Amino acid sequence: MVHTRVRFRLPDGTFRWLARSARDIVADDGSVRRRVSGWRDIDDVVTAERAVMASEARYRLIAEHSSDIVLSWDRNGRIDWVSPSISSILGWPAHEVIGRTPASLVHPDDLVSMPASQRDAYARGARDGRGEARYATADGNWRWMTRAGKPLVSDRGEPLGGVLALHDFESEHQALELLRFQATHDGLTELTNRHEFLARLTTMLGSNRRSEDRMAVMFIDIDGLKDLNDTYGHGAGDKAIVHVAQQIAGQVRAGDLAARLGGDEFVAALRDLREVSDAESVALAILDSITEPLTLEEEGVTLTLSLSLSIGLTVAKPGEDPDTVLRRADRALYRAKREGGAQLITYDAAHDDGLPSVDVRDIERRARARHVT
Repeated sequence: MVHTRVRFRLPDGTFRWLARSARDIVADDGSVRRRVSGWRDIDDVVTAERAVMASEARYRLIAEHSSDIVLSWDRNGRIDWVSPSISSILGWPAHEVIGRTPASLVHPDDLVSMPASQRDAYARGARDGRGEARYATADGNWRWMTRAGKPLVSDRGEPLGGVLALHDFESEHQALELLRFQATHDGLTELTNRHEFLARLTTMLGSNRRSEDRMAVMFIDIDGLKDLNDTYGHGAGDKAIVHVAQQIAGQVRAGDLAARLGGDEFVAALRDLREVSDAESVALAILDSITEPLTLEEEGVTLTLSLSLSIGLTVAKPGEDPDTVLRRADRALYRAKREGGAQLITYDAAHDDGLPSVDVRDIERRARARHVT
């Protein structure tokens, strides 16, 4: 059987594609006695095929000159084509990713964060929809990319492969992370800010349910900062605040939380304590960390400052209300300041005697009023 495609001229001068099938009728001696041919109009089929080829050519042209990465995978979930832009964005030569799955380029933590069904689909190259993830670069680093993927299936629902477009999102991601950091951290010291601390403290206290584990909260105040500001200026005061913040951050443990409420007031939450003395040890280490004089330059003048801190400490009971805990820590701090400062006072009920009632909103207002930055 012979199959050919030919164009026939029509009476109006146009051409039309026809498919010819021919079969020879052979005699017993092997000679061809006659040939039988059949003709079928395939002009619409050829037109459709050429439209698909033109569309694929346009797609490849766009993909190859796009600033985004475009790749396709086959029915086995393996990359079978990738645009040249992968070299300039991720540093990979195209031939080094051919045959890999799209998921093999994704950071493991970003795959883990996906729901199981989506993760499995992504591993097969069949991830649909949009999202963000870190993709491996050829030099061993990671780069944030947005993805838009589309699996392709047959009319019977069988996987045929798919297409994935990746857009470089690294600069935008860094900008968003900076905004998130600025929204949750103090601009001068880079410690957690007041609002973020109160939100996280609520979560920490809510998870502190086991009776054998304890939490502690301490208020920390720089003694005499107002006099320092009045004498040497707010620039020197700011440097003193930054110095104290660094010492606090250096003494709290991994998993603890330190914050600046504002002005000269700091706060820290210590978790997973076995004894009150564990928290007191951290507080005493903070006190000891600033015993050495602080030397700094201010307007061409070398200043040597002696700083001291007052610390009020209280232990939090499992599931206790944050306002109650903060109120007790503030009362202990008030006692430490009233007794001359430069010391740690751990709260006990006797500290309530003769002290005015304190509301957490008063603590926040006081911190804002004493804000010096």
